[in-house]
Amino acid sequence: MAFLNLEAAYKHGIAHNVEEQTIVSLEKRLEQEYSNLDFLNFNYMSELEKKIETASQIQERYKNMLVLGIGGSALGAKALQKAFFPFQDLPNYKEKSLYILDNINPKLMQAYLEKLNPKDTVVVVISKSGSTIETISQYFLAKKWLKDNLPVEYKEHIWIITDPVKGFLRNEVEKYGFFSFDVPPNLGGRFSVLSAVGLVPLNFLGLNWKELVKGAKSVANFGSLASHPAFLLAKWAFNLMQVKTELIFFNYLVGWDFLGDWFAQLWAESLGKDNKGSMPIPAVGVRDQHSLLQMFMQGQNNKGCLFLKFRKISSNIVLDFDLPEQWDFLQGKGLAEIFQAECLGTLMALSSRMPLVEIELEGPTELEAGKIIMLLEFATLLTGWLLQINPLNQPGVEKSKRLAKAKLGAKGFENENKELESFLSKKRSAKIYEF
Repeated sequence: MAFLNLEAAYKHGIAHNVEEQTIVSLEKRLEQEYSNLDFLNFNYMSELEKKIETASQIQERYKNMLVLGIGGSALGAKALQKAFFPFQDLPNYKEKSLYILDNINPKLMQAYLEKLNPKDTVVVVISKSGSTIETISQYFLAKKWLKDNLPVEYKEHIWIITDPVKGFLRNEVEKYGFFSFDVPPNLGGRFSVLSAVGLVPLNFLGLNWKELVKGAKSVANFGSLASHPAFLLAKWAFNLMQVKTELIFFNYLVGWDFLGDWFAQLWAESLGKDNKGSMPIPAVGVRDQHSLLQMFMQGQNNKGCLFLKFRKISSNIVLDFDLPEQWDFLQGKGLAEIFQAECLGTLMALSSRMPLVEIELEGPTELEAGKIIMLLEFATLLTGWLLQINPLNQPGVEKSKRLAKAKLGAKGFENENKELESFLSKKRSAKIYEF
């Protein structure tokens, strides 16, 4: 079971300002647009399940998977990998390994190409548009590496996840016959973790992805929107934004530390439009009690908090031996109890300071992971609709992409070339200081 606790949500000056007519309007819009909301309707799932079954047979020959993707093409899979397969970071690990290269890092890319055995490796290239410059540049390097080392069979070591009909990567699939998966046309990257984008890498590691999807579908089922947890969360977030500008995502889901990175993209890209939205601030318990909590408690009072925790922590290691007198209160207690005590203390402290919504999951299972993913995705969509913005696009990221392509010499960016020339020709200001 998973629970949404609103007891501390509407304190500290937060109002309940969503009218009944607005709810009716949202329900009607949801009904009208449901067929185009692929993250919610899972219309692609039956076909994907067949493709993953095929992939499961093929992947037996590989020990390593190298994923090339960025943003929504990587953050979800990485969060779930770290949550369910942390063992890869431990000494003497010898099982299947998943490496997700989600940034441009020349040194790291070079290390992968030098240290991975190409014969044991499948490279998975993920870009819905097929035009993500960071991913495509790494794809060229990986393809050359495989072709140089495996000239006959290199095509068997490249999988592509992209748009079903268009884009450069789809053309590469048609040209070389690479094994490929579709990203549904109506599924944006930050909403795609439960598609091939996330499930193919996680299936490689052996995650029970069907339980993940089952959990998500249980939240995607809705009767009355007014009482649905996603709407209740969206309504609170909308009201919070009227008076607060930042949303802390304080994550005490032990071991699930990277979930906040995934949520930050989901929230920021979806809702940061028309001078609206709230800045997501990922924090990890208990670590960030010792880094960010001071600012949260006594800094600018412009924050609300989404606080996530487990009801039970399944593993424990107990201090079942004699301790110094000043620490004898810990004797017989385990690290799980210490963690939960720290969690409770932070929850109480933050709820005394700011509006706070508590989300409690039963435990660290695939089912519960699917529930929290769908809750946050669905709530993000509804928050965007309440704000009267489009939560499914991201026009604000296009300018930097166009300027980067112009700087690298791509054709068709005349306006950006003029901007670059003006920017780079400015004389160094007296306000620039060397250090």
